[in-house]
Order: sequence, then C-alpha cells, then structure tokens
Amino acid sequence: MAVNLDSTWALRAERSLMPLPVHSVPSLALMSFKTLIAAEEGFIRLAENVAANVRNPPDIVSFAQAIEEDVGRFREIFRETLQDPTLANLNTPLLRAAREGHINGVIMALEKGADVNLADAYEWAALMHAAIGDHKETAALLIEKGADVNLADEYEETALMNAAERDYIEMAALLIESGADVNLADAYEWTALIHAARGGHIKMIELLIESGADVNSADIYGDTALMHAAERGYRDIEEMLRRNS
Repeated sequence: MAVNLDSTWALRAERSLMPLPVHSVPSLALMSFKTLIAAEEGFIRLAENVAANVRNPPDIVSFAQAIEEDVGRFREIFRETLQDPTLANLNTPLLRAAREGHINGVIMALEKGADVNLADAYEWAALMHAAIGDHKETAALLIEKGADVNLADEYEETALMNAAERDYIEMAALLIESGADVNLADAYEWTALIHAARGGHIKMIELLIESGADVNSADIYGDTALMHAAERGYRDIEEMLRRNS
C-alpha cells in the first residue's frame, strides 16, 4: 500500500511548533530511483553516475533499484554490494526494504546481519517504516525477528501512533497484540487515542479503548481526546469518548 505523502506532510505541518522533518519529503535520490530503468548492460555504471550526482553510495542506489525490479536482480545486486559486512551495519537496505514492504529484502538484510532495531537519522527503525507504509506482513516479520514495537522517533511518536493517525486498523491491532503500549505519548503528549480522535477515526478509537487506552489522558495544553474531537466537530466520537470517560 502506497503512503499518501500529501496526507503525511499535512499532518506534520499542522503541528505549528514542530518543524516538518526532512525525511518526510522525498529526496532527489528516491525520486530518481524510478528513472533508473536501463538495459542490463551498463546498469551498474548508470547507477554509479546517478549516485555521484545525488551523493548516495552506488551500492545503496543499486540496492534500491533492485528492490524496484525483479527478485532475481535484487539477489544479484545484494550479493555484489553486501560482501563487505560493514555495509550491513549501515542498515540502509533493511530500512529501504521495510519502507517498500519488500519481504525478501527484509529477510536478506537481516540474514546479512542488519540490526532490526537500528534507526535512521530521524530515529525511524524498520518497523516504523513498515507501519507508516501499512505493510502488515513486513511489520509482522520484523516483530517476529525482534523489532521493538515501542521504539519512538525524534518526536517520540511510536509505530502505533502513526498507525492510529492514519487509521490503519489491522496494523494497529498487530502492534497492540505484539505488546505496543497504547498509552505512550509523543512530544505533545498526544497518545495514539488523541491521534485517532484528531483524525476522526471512530473504529480506531474503539480498538484503542478496548485495548486499554486512557480516555482521560491530556496533552501538554490540557486537552483530551474528547476535546480534540469536539473541536473538530466529530459528534459521534465525542459521544463515544464521553461514555467511556
């Protein structure tokens, strides 16, 4: 399932005190991946040339290209570029595979020694990437391999909060079943319930309440999920939260 970047940016931009994270905007490198369709001969050379222009190592560009193509090419590039065990420590292949929902890529990166809980510069680990992309099977595999379901990013948001914000019911259920704390809060003290209430996601709210979410938890301004819902005119959610207060 593709991530709706417009929606993601809007959700982030709405937080006036919180700068829009650079990683939410597609880099030139990522936008260039889909333009790297080349004949088999000269494939690596083309990848290296583009890599030089976007300041990404050629191994990473080649790896990302391989994910976008067939598994056979993926395996070929993976073997060629990850002979050096230090490359596995970069963890970029795992994060890229998780973001794309590429099960084989996740398996191969982990087999090469990638740390399942190592995060990028913005503290997004592989599970966070999978959750935001709504890649349930990938997330389940990462959890099975030891991913911490309560890891938070630079804004203290967890995978569950991101799932709640986007109304990914099955993803949220998986995370909760796997031990995600429904009452953790981010830098604004917004819990998963508050994220869901702000988005008007009534089914998500039902799931969170059934899973033990604190309906009366307030953010740094003293606003509860009910207040956020009322402010946005979600009367059905407001009534549900009142009944469970």
